[in-house]
Amino acid sequence: ALVAVALGAFALAERPGGRLAAGPERGAVGAVLAHAGGGLLLLDEVTGARPLGAGVPIRAGQRLVAVDAAAAPLTLEDGTRVLLHPDTEVSLRADADGGVTVALAPEGEGEVYLEVARRTRPLRVAARDVTAEVLGTRFLVHQGHRTTRVVVVEGRVGVTASADRRVLIAGQAAERGADGRLLALEVTAPLYGRWVPRLREELAAREAAARPAPAAGGAGPAAAEPDPLGPLPPPPAPDPDLDAPIEPPGRGGPPGPR
Repeated sequence: ALVAVALGAFALAERPGGRLAAGPERGAVGAVLAHAGGGLLLLDEVTGARPLGAGVPIRAGQRLVAVDAAAAPLTLEDGTRVLLHPDTEVSLRADADGGVTVALAPEGEGEVYLEVARRTRPLRVAARDVTAEVLGTRFLVHQGHRTTRVVVVEGRVGVTASADRRVLIAGQAAERGADGRLLALEVTAPLYGRWVPRLREELAAREAAARPAPAAGGAGPAAAEPDPLGPLPPPPAPDPDLDAPIEPPGRGGPPGPR
């Protein structure tokens, strides 16, 4: 049923001439950059839309949309996992410096979550007006109707909007303001990614750890549910299988002022 809905949405996205609107990330397909998981639909201007089976190679320039009710996965060639929120459309680009860009469709809304494997070349996420470059491990990029937001769960991420650039660390987020500059703030990062199974589990575990232990000798009164926006215990140690922070050449130094 979800595939049928997505096919209908794909048809509505066509322009009167029967061709799809062109975007800057669309063009001839190229090298294999990733492999599909379940719940993905390939959007093709020539052959139409079709579901992709697990393990199908994804090439540069191909357009994908998540049609599953749960997060739809992509696995890059180095093992990096990219989860697409339902109804999110992306394409992959092979960059001139050897890196890869995950580009959200500029005319749509959506969200992606990345768990980055150890890599030696750049990895970027391009949203409508913000670009996030991986310097660490786990983060989310949300592209909404009015706001684009980057939330760092673990590691560091360089975020660029217009002429403004910041390096975010775990527990920080940034949004592009009306003046084109980045607004940074402290957040409880898992709250922004509860659609991701791993983040939902981590948030539940942290909330359980924050509850006071029952009084000795009896159950005692039931403990009040903790405020999920309140203080939480420190996050777990970084996963050793994920990427260690990588600082691109010429971009050293501590994060800028918040």
